[in-house]
Amino acid sequence: MKIRFLFAAALLAGCQTTGADAEPALPNALVTQLTGSVFMAASLATDVALNAADPDADPVCPAVGADNDDVVLDYGGACLPDSGITDVEIGGLVELTMPSSGGLFVGTSTGLGFLNLPTVGEMSGDVVRSGPLTTSDFEWETLEWTQNGAIRTLSALLRIEVDDSGYTLGAVGGTIEFDTGDPIQFALEDARMAAGGLGDCARPESGSLEFIRGGATASLDFTPEVATSGAIEVTFSDREPEQLAICP
Repeated sequence: MKIRFLFAAALLAGCQTTGADAEPALPNALVTQLTGSVFMAASLATDVALNAADPDADPVCPAVGADNDDVVLDYGGACLPDSGITDVEIGGLVELTMPSSGGLFVGTSTGLGFLNLPTVGEMSGDVVRSGPLTTSDFEWETLEWTQNGAIRTLSALLRIEVDDSGYTLGAVGGTIEFDTGDPIQFALEDARMAAGGLGDCARPESGSLEFIRGGATASLDFTPEVATSGAIEVTFSDREPEQLAICP
């Protein structure tokens, strides 16, 4: 009996050690990548929405072609967007269908993205411009790209507000799926960035972002200090808070 007890205790101790050493559901490096992915998707959506708000304009980047209800935004191999949302070049093509009544749109994107991270996407939404304020409910039905050799697919309903001083971004129902493993849900609330502060490496000065995977969560609260340094303290549900560089 004593031998059996010791053997069972040894097995239990081994299981406990394995659990303690297991990779967390939301490791630090993944949280950094996910944060960049969310703001990449939101930044691309913002530039598309701003161009959709005025399809009769004639910017250099993207080149805009309109034929009745069909609108094409052509960023070519890469160009610096006339919207001024970022100082990073965007490449790719967006094809929209916009009823003549204006405001509503559906479309697809091919190769749309920053630097060496092109995406393929399907989108829909609406956009309204009133004086200096542009607002859009923009849905990425799917936005797919390959990163670190793995396919990632994002979907989310974004709320975009653009005024003369900057951008306020939100997202509900956000999901990022992978080739393998559990998907990740995310919610972005009132993330505020100064004019020109979007791109593949955005630093909000206020707002919050939360990721959920299984029973684990990672919460980020943005401050002016985060906007300056690119570093943020992330609160985790399964371990102590950690300081991460969300934008190296």
